[in-house]
Amino acid sequence: LGIPFISGLELRPLDGSIYKTDPENFVPLVLFQRLDIGYTNGSGRYTSDAYDRIWSPYNSPSWDSLHTSRDIDTRGDGYRAPNEVMQTGSTPKNGTESLEFSWNVSDPKAQFYIYLYFADLVVLERNQTREFNVSWNEIQLFGNVRPRAYYASTFYNLRPLVGNEHKISIKRSRSANVPPILNAIEIYKVQESSELATFSRDVDAVQNIRTTYKIDRNWVGDPCGPKNYSWDGTLCSYTNSNPPRIVFLNLSASDLTGQIAASIANLSSLETLDLSNNSLTGPIPDFLDKLTLLKLL
Repeated sequence: LGIPFISGLELRPLDGSIYKTDPENFVPLVLFQRLDIGYTNGSGRYTSDAYDRIWSPYNSPSWDSLHTSRDIDTRGDGYRAPNEVMQTGSTPKNGTESLEFSWNVSDPKAQFYIYLYFADLVVLERNQTREFNVSWNEIQLFGNVRPRAYYASTFYNLRPLVGNEHKISIKRSRSANVPPILNAIEIYKVQESSELATFSRDVDAVQNIRTTYKIDRNWVGDPCGPKNYSWDGTLCSYTNSNPPRIVFLNLSASDLTGQIAASIANLSSLETLDLSNNSLTGPIPDFLDKLTLLKLL
């Protein structure tokens, strides 16, 4: 047997605000499907894709493909699907029918997150309305969706879709008189892990600290996970039965200004806090006395 090796590795930075999941449980995601709806000429990547994703074509025999040569404005949408992907889409051939697609897996506990991309590819007449509802297994996810002409928008679930059978239906609403449209979809599967997510109050605290001080660090995902790869400037304690806790926070020389953030008081397992070499003002707050495990400040 030979020695395994890797001949290349490419990484792409992502905006920390996209591909959101359950806010109380940070989870790793693995791509399941990424589909360019209405496109039929093979998988591809595009120079206009800020995240260099590979898109696969998809169209159903019961759907009509649409295309426009006009540019689609994605500036207001953080997911920033490439222009070429958003310029295509599909509607049901029978205007009263739904756009439907499904997938199955063997694991009944499998969890999925979907990201649906919409943009109208025509300017509707004044007496026309394109509005639709999106459901999963007959449960409504999004209601009264009205895509704008030549403007991209992305809809996604914040709670996982759990099960081994999944069907997404996009059906026009009662007030609509033109069929629904879909331009692209991404489906991600939750990567199972035996590790527990970081204690939720600790997560909220460091996120508030990051917002308060506008901290420019790679603070994305779970602060303490995976184990031994905690966020820059943090250390965590780990046990087999309880969520990890943040016990060390180093914000030294981070250009912090203003008063000491009240959110620090919620890091109740904190043992070491380093705020040196910053421009903080005001008195040392009383709430630090409540951090009973704090040994070094």
